[in-house]
Amino acid sequence: MFPEGTELNSLVKELAPGDRLTIHWKDCTPQHVPWPLLYRGSLPRPGEPVQAQDFLGLRLRISHVVQPRPTTRSLDDDAVRAHLMYWGGQANDETLRAAQEHALELASWQPTVLPATDQGRKEQLSAFLWNPASVSLIYAFCQAATGAGNRPSLRFGSTNDPCDVLQLTDMGVDPLTDQPLVFINACETSAADHTYSNELQNMFLERGSRAYIGSECKVPTSFAARFASVFFHFLYSRSPSGAPTAAGEALAQTRKFFWDEYRSIGGLFYSYVNEDQIFFAKPLEVAAMHRPDRSTAQARARQA
Repeated sequence: MFPEGTELNSLVKELAPGDRLTIHWKDCTPQHVPWPLLYRGSLPRPGEPVQAQDFLGLRLRISHVVQPRPTTRSLDDDAVRAHLMYWGGQANDETLRAAQEHALELASWQPTVLPATDQGRKEQLSAFLWNPASVSLIYAFCQAATGAGNRPSLRFGSTNDPCDVLQLTDMGVDPLTDQPLVFINACETSAADHTYSNELQNMFLERGSRAYIGSECKVPTSFAARFASVFFHFLYSRSPSGAPTAAGEALAQTRKFFWDEYRSIGGLFYSYVNEDQIFFAKPLEVAAMHRPDRSTAQARARQA
């Protein structure tokens, strides 16, 4: 990706840990590169350990922009945060047990959890995805079938019967007017052959999602739940000064957390695409972060 002997290669090598690398993919043909998994060091010999911090996703803050669009950096903090949760159906379903525990962990964020009742569960999710009025976040915890990124589907029940599976045609085509952050926490929801791109990801971005989070491979169910819980902790936390945390920064901190605390590289399996500088905060708060001098002057003028 960064050929030896080029200026670009030198610039990337000179980036210090924690620096930001923003990739703008300008070629209009479908392409897929798992940027966090790119490795900057020399590959170890068989049997020798890999230097995990030479993966770009653990070394740098990576932003991958595929569909830039003019938008506010503020996600409405009062809008619905919708969690679409796996409902299972069989007593020995391990994913169901993980989903139930996960829902309890996430309850402190007061999301709107769907399906709300046991009747017509697929229809509830489909109706919401077709017309998610006033929504800032769509989070799905389920299973997925994506192949090489083509003809993906999301499975929320224990079977492959139509009543348990949402196809792309069940998820809507109209613009997402609130341009929410979309996080589909299931296996391979960002994965694709390098000459293609993931249709599920494309569908949400084309409908107006400001950013999309998916996984590059199969992820253990328990880890997927833990990863999302830590991500939301960072996303909704405020700094000591009260400043909100950008969604892309929350993902970078979550990757770092699992490496620092558990020596786990599992965070590299998650891909963040598009605008990473979006916040769950009021527009004036976000403006104040990016124009502190002007905001301070305005505040003084109001006081005067």
